[in-house]
Amino acid sequence: MSASTRRNSLIRYSAILALLTSLFGCGSHRSVGQVDRSQNFLRSMTEEEAQRLRDSRYGEGTIPRAEGEDFLRDILFDLDSAELTNEAQRDIEKNAEALGDGSASITLEGHCDEQGTAEYNLALGQRRAQAVFAYLSSLGIATSRIAVISYGENIPLDPKSTEEAWARNRRVHFGIGAVEEQVGSARNLAPSSPTVRPGKRRNMPIQDGAIDTGD
Repeated sequence: MSASTRRNSLIRYSAILALLTSLFGCGSHRSVGQVDRSQNFLRSMTEEEAQRLRDSRYGEGTIPRAEGEDFLRDILFDLDSAELTNEAQRDIEKNAEALGDGSASITLEGHCDEQGTAEYNLALGQRRAQAVFAYLSSLGIATSRIAVISYGENIPLDPKSTEEAWARNRRVHFGIGAVEEQVGSARNLAPSSPTVRPGKRRNMPIQDGAIDTGD
């Protein structure tokens, strides 16, 4: 790559970061014009640019920092559920419209609240991400652009132990960029789990008819 090409790439990447800051750095409400601008950037974004945005979340580690909505909407879920609500379907449709026929890859990250065991939540996060994968691909987004992974309860957007925080953490996040080995199918990256939701060993209420298996 020539020095001129590298310079132009850096300028474009800086513009993308500046757009992210201007659109989402001061609140979650977006005007129609702002949404249109973000869609134009997504559709024209190259895979190299997508990977740079993805890598900026990782730093020196292998697990990304928690990230709220940026170009694309988070998909929220009810307690202990991987079923897409009507609102979730509408949000996926909006994201599909924004992604359009571009080439940049995305990662569907399944997240959970802290209720239940770590193993169960990894599997629940996977089911949530797979549900979004299926609906997104049915809308015409190429599966070759999509990766699926579950982080369970490990990367909470809101670390507080409150009902409001838990509701925010039950989500699938659309991350820009994807690991090549994970692209193209909603493979099971999480361990298998029981169908009954176990409780934590600490003294938390057991919900939805779950049982505390303990040790």
